[in-house]
Amino acid sequence: MATRKTIVVNDRAAGSRSVDSTTTGFNGRTTAVSSDAQRTDEGYVREVTRTQPDGGVNQRSIDVACDPAVQSCARTATGDHLPRGLRKP
Repeated sequence: MATRKTIVVNDRAAGSRSVDSTTTGFNGRTTAVSSDAQRTDEGYVREVTRTQPDGGVNQRSIDVACDPAVQSCARTATGDHLPRGLRKP
C-alpha cells in the first residue's frame, strides 16, 4: 500500500506557508518534501528540500518578483533540482 502524510500550515498574518510531506511508495521506499514560502513586498520566496529514497537531497530556491505597473512577474529558481525536460537520462 502506498501512503502520503502532508502537514500544511498557513499563517496569513505573517504571509507564510509551510508544507511537509512524506510519501511511501508501493515498494516501501520513502520520499520527504519540505517547502517554506514567505510573501514579500514584490512577490514571494520559497525554499524546497526533497529527500529521495536513496538518501540524496535536492534543494531549490524560488524567488518571484512582480511589477504591477507593467503587469508581469519574474521567476528565478536556483538549486540542484532540474525540470523534467532538463534531467539527465
